Amino acid sequence: MAITAIRESAREIRVDDKIFVFADEQAAKDFQVCLGEGDVDTCCANHKPQDVRTIAKPVFEDRREGADNNVNSPSLGGMP
Repeated sequence: MAITAIRESAREIRVDDKIFVFADEQAAKDFQVCLGEGDVDTCCANHKPQDVRTIAKPVFEDRREGADNNVNSPSLGGMP
């Protein structure tokens, strides 16, 4: 299974809903390389982050005027 890692900054790497913060750019790079070969738990053990923050997952809504965001919307095949 591939792990998607996004470099947020020189010292921060995001994996799913977590941001791993490292002491320096090289530590972050080593962690990112490790993710290509192993899992998050192993990489955290081998390349300990200074901090791990959980970020909220985005909620997508149709914010257009008059949009119906109801799950049971008839336009989505729900009950009228």
